[in-house]
Amino acid sequence: MEKRQLFPDCIFVETTDPAALSEQLEPCRKFLQTSEEGGLLWAVPADAEEFLKKLCGNEHHLCMSQGYIRDGITHVIHGPLVGMERRIRKIDRHKRTANVEMPAGGLGTFLQAGLEITSKS
Repeated sequence: MEKRQLFPDCIFVETTDPAALSEQLEPCRKFLQTSEEGGLLWAVPADAEEFLKKLCGNEHHLCMSQGYIRDGITHVIHGPLVGMERRIRKIDRHKRTANVEMPAGGLGTFLQAGLEITSKS
């Protein structure tokens, strides 16, 4: 079982006052990669935030999913990808991974999730 960070270059911070947070982080600017607008912070769109919370749960850990492929259609029967079959764009059965499409405006186009395909017909 391999464990790695889903977003290795990101730190997620929840705040009710983004301006104050940005001001507090200003001394760290030389150590941090900035956005195209020159800011230190990126706002995570609400749909992407909801998607990530559903996928990773309260533990902020993306567990392995299991499923099968029947007649060319992927069916996920266990794990966080249940009900998200339409977002799966590519499956690597050897590595047991799936490229999952993020909601529009998300942190990246795809994220890689664990998916074990137990059978294919």
